[in-house]
Amino acid sequence: MKKKVSTKHGTLILTAVAVFAAVVIILVAVLGATTAGAPTLAPSGEYGGSMADVATNTPVYADSGDLAQGFPQQFVLDLTANIVESYTFSYPSGSEEYATTFDSSKSVQTLFSLYQTYFADNGWSVTTAAPSGMEGLYAQKGSQEVSVAVSGETSSTQVVIGYIAQ
Repeated sequence: MKKKVSTKHGTLILTAVAVFAAVVIILVAVLGATTAGAPTLAPSGEYGGSMADVATNTPVYADSGDLAQGFPQQFVLDLTANIVESYTFSYPSGSEEYATTFDSSKSVQTLFSLYQTYFADNGWSVTTAAPSGMEGLYAQKGSQEVSVAVSGETSSTQVVIGYIAQ
């Protein structure tokens, strides 16, 4: 599953990360999703937690092609996907944040449908909202939160998953 990142993929990764960040900000602002003691964004887009919740360490990246330790493997629904990047971030409050980006040969619509079905079938509360041209969703189950952004070109689809465990 190891893969060298080309300039084209580097641009796609940056685009996917920007899309992922936009989806997270939009979803949090629209939904007003908060969990007590967890790092959140206020509806205005400003940081809504205390400064004690700001991560004080750097991300811990997994080896190229591997998922970060603790990232729920079941969230990668395409078993043939190429893991581009995966890391974890710890907060002093005990929250753990994970992020993974992978490339898939499946279409945007196929992957988005797979994620909608997976979360609905596994007891997650799902809300979808994304700007035109991409697909994104936010799901919550107890103290767990996950956001999925799916975007792509004709030959490749990229999925960015953010997961927070409180």
